[in-house]
Amino acid sequence: MYRWYWKLSDQRQCVYTEVVAGVVVTTTFLGPVGLWRAMTRADYVLIEACEHYQKRSYRHRSYVMGPNGVQLLSVPLASGKHSGQSIKDVLISYEHDWVGPMLHTLRSALGSAAYYDYYYDDLADILRGRHETLWSLNEACTQFIIKSIGLTLDLRETTTYQKSYEVESDLRSYQLKPAPSDAAGYEQVWSDRHGYWDNLSVVDLLFCLGPESVLYLTS
Repeated sequence: MYRWYWKLSDQRQCVYTEVVAGVVVTTTFLGPVGLWRAMTRADYVLIEACEHYQKRSYRHRSYVMGPNGVQLLSVPLASGKHSGQSIKDVLISYEHDWVGPMLHTLRSALGSAAYYDYYYDDLADILRGRHETLWSLNEACTQFIIKSIGLTLDLRETTTYQKSYEVESDLRSYQLKPAPSDAAGYEQVWSDRHGYWDNLSVVDLLFCLGPESVLYLTS
């Protein structure tokens, strides 16, 4: 990717300079469509592997649209303080069954989606896999989305924590929640009841559009 800019010196000159068109993101659990659009359009994607865990974020939650409105999908974490813990060491709690209720939520929200039957079993197997860490579960979900949609992403992990990176977009603080929108989007299961909502989980997009999701993400 290239951009023009004016270089100020004794004489004005137009300089053609290369800009590193990468993005840096956090690990996410079936993250929002807006974040996936940014990742799909980037030359490469840096996943922050050296941060400390931050609660109330897309790291362990996502949103789908159900019959009664937006529904939260949340992965419970093992008891203890996680705020100062390395993101790769955060453990998932299986003290109570959360996989069954989450799968039920997905069925009620997206069971009538055009491509639900194509992808549900594979996603259910991942969620039932009893991943020990949040990082491992998110990584499996990310690879599932990439394979299902047919994306080609250059994914890289950070090796040290930095406050800033030489990339075009730093999206580690991305917090944009789902919201109703008048924009032209994709056909959602419950749009006749709730209208179109932007920035739901990428799994909502996948179950509704299937392989055509790539066209939406790159448009």
